[in-house]
Amino acid sequence: MVFARVRPGHKQRIVAAFQHLGQIVAATGYGVNDAPALKQADIGVAIDLTGTDVAREAAVMVLLDDSFASIVASVELGRSVYANIRKFIIYIFSHNISEIAPILLTAAIAFPWCR
Repeated sequence: MVFARVRPGHKQRIVAAFQHLGQIVAATGYGVNDAPALKQADIGVAIDLTGTDVAREAAVMVLLDDSFASIVASVELGRSVYANIRKFIIYIFSHNISEIAPILLTAAIAFPWCR
């Protein structure tokens, strides 16, 4: 859901309502009045070129070019990085299990020379 042209006080109430429903919330803003919603949101996005220092400090992500296409690109990049990390962890565990399994089996059986 996208809300546009919302008062800063309403932004914070919208963020709280969606978080209460268990949703992950991203909020954008550039002014001092937007800082509470940026801080409360799971992902606060401040706009750098026209934004205030207060909004930049409260946000998790700061757009350097005032383009919302940057958000889409960064989300896509983040998802690909996450997918690569998952693939790497699965690869490492699947190969290390074959090395660890005989050691754990030997300890479980409790061979005399393992005591």
